[in-house]
Amino acid sequence: MPSRRYLRLLGEVVFAAARLESEVERQLGKLGASVPAEVHAGPDGWRSLDQLAMTLRRDSHRVAERPVAEYLRYCADVLTEAADIIDTITRGTPTAVEREVVLLRQKRSGSRTPATDKWLQAQTRQLEDLMQGLQKFRARIKA
Repeated sequence: MPSRRYLRLLGEVVFAAARLESEVERQLGKLGASVPAEVHAGPDGWRSLDQLAMTLRRDSHRVAERPVAEYLRYCADVLTEAADIIDTITRGTPTAVEREVVLLRQKRSGSRTPATDKWLQAQTRQLEDLMQGLQKFRARIKA
């Protein structure tokens, strides 16, 4: 079993990603009619980070206001990065690295990402940085 510390760090990453996603959804709601209806959550309110990112990227080209379109593409980039982090966790295989049980993701490309304590801490910081960038970008848009 992984240590309690490791499980706490996993939780922090997942929480930071959920917070980021919810901020994007909240800001999309504030943009209202400035964005195509498809970017808003459907009746069940559920989409994966990747699905939301693809929708934002695709539909950003239909937005007349350039700053809003750029914001949608930025949100798509942020969510894609968050999705990659979460995928490393959810698609990781428990394995022993340096006598600690961690998740290890092997990508199709052959690259391997061990989700060690240091990696998890770095990802939490990265997600927090993405949140700050998202908020700064949104502050520049008048909508």
